[in-house]
Amino acid sequence: MKSDRFEVNGVELKCIHCGFQQFDLGSAQLNTATMSLLNLDWANESAAIACCKRCSFIMWFAGSPEKIY
Repeated sequence: MKSDRFEVNGVELKCIHCGFQQFDLGSAQLNTATMSLLNLDWANESAAIACCKRCSFIMWFAGSPEKIY
């Protein structure tokens, strides 16, 4: 995991709960019932997640957040 400030599609991330602008990034697998039934969870898509460093609110994104330098 890496912690810093990020943007998605040119818009800086800001926590919608507390307004903080520093996040931990990670990813989460988007499991489906059918793929789980067939033991093919590994084939499901993933989403990017940003966890607020202040309040731990988690935001999900289809695209990847990019680090702001």
